[in-house]
Amino acid sequence: MIAPSIVEASNKPGVPTMTSVRPLVAFPNSVVVLSGYALRLEDTSAVRVLFRQGDVERVARIGSTGWVISRAPNDGAQYMDIVVPEAITPGRWQIVVDVKGRRSAPVTIDITAGGPVVLTGVSPERPHPSQGVLLATRTPVQVGDQVELIDGRGALWRIATGVSSLGVSFTLPDDVAEGEATVRVGRTQDGVDRYSTPLKFVVTSGPLPLKPLAVALMTPVAPGQWTDLIRDHEIEFEIRRADRIDVEFRQGDVTISTQATGPDSLHVQVPAGLAPGSVSVRTRTWIEQTASEWSAPTDFRALERPVAPSITAIESGPVRNLVWWAGDAAPAFARTKPGEALVLRGHFPVARATDLRVQLRGSIEALDLLPTDVDGGVRVEVPSHTAPGDWRLMIGTADGLTPLQEITTVRVM
Repeated sequence: MIAPSIVEASNKPGVPTMTSVRPLVAFPNSVVVLSGYALRLEDTSAVRVLFRQGDVERVARIGSTGWVISRAPNDGAQYMDIVVPEAITPGRWQIVVDVKGRRSAPVTIDITAGGPVVLTGVSPERPHPSQGVLLATRTPVQVGDQVELIDGRGALWRIATGVSSLGVSFTLPDDVAEGEATVRVGRTQDGVDRYSTPLKFVVTSGPLPLKPLAVALMTPVAPGQWTDLIRDHEIEFEIRRADRIDVEFRQGDVTISTQATGPDSLHVQVPAGLAPGSVSVRTRTWIEQTASEWSAPTDFRALERPVAPSITAIESGPVRNLVWWAGDAAPAFARTKPGEALVLRGHFPVARATDLRVQLRGSIEALDLLPTDVDGGVRVEVPSHTAPGDWRLMIGTADGLTPLQEITTVRVM
């Protein structure tokens, strides 16, 4: 006889803990997101999510998962989308997370009969052909929901969807017409097709400005230094389409435009002609000879003193294993071998990697490394003659504007 799992107090070490469930009212076969700690989502085969009502238990299917803080497994809050079991009956149920027999304290959710989808918005607001689109909803989405789209030519498209706790996602066809489109989401209930109220939006193939987020969250630097545009999936899609990205800085009567550069078109220089303080920034993109309108202006703060380079993560070896990251849970050292490459991730306020100075400093000698640019980071190679032992990793700017500062210890094996 196999002993049943025991529901343990959520404050015990290693026991899964749920901190939230959204929404609190869901439908059978709809998607719910659970957040918590010690959910062990790095191996979902060991995780079960159970809906309980009295002696009845139903197992939910786990969808997408992730970490709110993802620098190391089990460090920080985790989340997972789950699909409410289709056979579940309306009423009040408890959700329990079971990890190898260790169960979380339960949280309560109300299950009701499914209703029509209520659409509240589309993101991005003006998508392009071939772009992914997310429809936000006021009601829980269900697996199997379908999108019906009528484009600017009047062509009817029925498109398969993905569903998550965020809403209904789908990809616009490559040859969808430009202009005003109408979308609605349908589902079959009791053999009858039911559709949401239609939602209108505009499809365009022309250039668009980047979302204000792209410049609003740039790392502050001093005038003359470099920073980087911030990207999410929408911004990245726009950047890939653009032939050029203009970034305008406006401060009082001074207006200076620059272009984003680099292999990923994210690197931006804050003009040296600005003074420290508040700056209004906006963007536009170009496709061939056509420019988009400017984005809404966003505030950026130019600093009084130059910012030093910083490193938040280090990858080592041919497959770029993560060997060090910044923060409270950072390892004491980064492991590597002579001849291996290190990829440094962080913020580098210079035009190019060769404007940096990177050094391994040992007890007897110091080794200057040659930095090169690599997909959003800086690559350096540990010399093949490097002696085993602990070396201090130092970084600064080649012009001496910011002196070498220690980041962490590199342990050469």
